[in-house]
Amino acid sequence: MRPKDLPFTIHGFDTRSPSYKDGVLTIPSFYEEHSIEKFPTLKKRLEEAKILHVEICSGNGEWITDRAQKNPHIFYVAVEKKFMRVRKIWSKMKNRDLNNLLIVSGMGEDFFDHYLEKHSVDEIFINFPDPWPKKRHAKHRIIKDAFLPPISSILKPHGTITITTDSKEYSDEIIEVFGKSNAFNNLYKEEGFAILDEEYGGSYFRRLWEEEGRTNRLMSFENVEQEQCELQKT
Repeated sequence: MRPKDLPFTIHGFDTRSPSYKDGVLTIPSFYEEHSIEKFPTLKKRLEEAKILHVEICSGNGEWITDRAQKNPHIFYVAVEKKFMRVRKIWSKMKNRDLNNLLIVSGMGEDFFDHYLEKHSVDEIFINFPDPWPKKRHAKHRIIKDAFLPPISSILKPHGTITITTDSKEYSDEIIEVFGKSNAFNNLYKEEGFAILDEEYGGSYFRRLWEEEGRTNRLMSFENVEQEQCELQKT
């Protein structure tokens, strides 16, 4: 299958609505009448997932399709808002016959709020998010204080979020943001991060930055919010 074999399902603003077809959940922007009950097959797939991993901003899907192929016992969700990239992920999924991968074409916030059960995700991954290096653009970075509560709400107790980046400045900021939160523990307490190893998996940006001699960092944070709530109750 080629990327262009995946057709558009949204053809106009007034007629737009979510759809679930051929392994792709399409969530249109600025839509409010969400209901996973409209998609019983999707709901069943998510409910039956014993281990659930989500990648936010999956790009062309190289990393997550490799992971899904190597770990058939894990159910993966690739979240990507750009449709041209969704098509590339879908093509890889179909050509590899991956039955343990769901592709979400849309915003992660909408998927988390309306289609995922609370505290159902074991691990979240964000690989090489845009660092927006210019100071005036830094406000566009995905990792900020407001990002943490919804992430904590979908992670299981002791679930983790893993982030990779080549940017030391962005890495330091991410560590600082998570460090201010009582909902997460940094799993790399001494340095705050680890150097990305070969076992983690490949991607376009990983290879690009390594070829340029940059150091790719990995940060992992454990969700402890629910544990703290239980301790407060006792």
